[in-house]
Amino acid sequence: MTPEELRDRIKRLKGETESLKEYWSTFISETNVPPDRQFTVWINHYGFDVAAASLADMVERLQRWLDDPDKPVDTLRLVKYVSGIMKRKSE
Repeated sequence: MTPEELRDRIKRLKGETESLKEYWSTFISETNVPPDRQFTVWINHYGFDVAAASLADMVERLQRWLDDPDKPVDTLRLVKYVSGIMKRKSE
């Protein structure tokens, strides 16, 4: 890999990370946003398309959680849940 290819990869990864992060903060939670590193892990492990589709699936299911006062929604729970969706999508 050349230095230019590496810079291009970094630029692409940063753009994909920012896109997923913006989607999360817009449709899932403005206050429970995981760190950039988590989005990078998802992209590297599952690919951008799987990660984006999994976030979209989570948005559809999130309302059930918000309606259940016995199950508080926090960042770790959201990350684990969407990671499970990604794992199933990639199998």
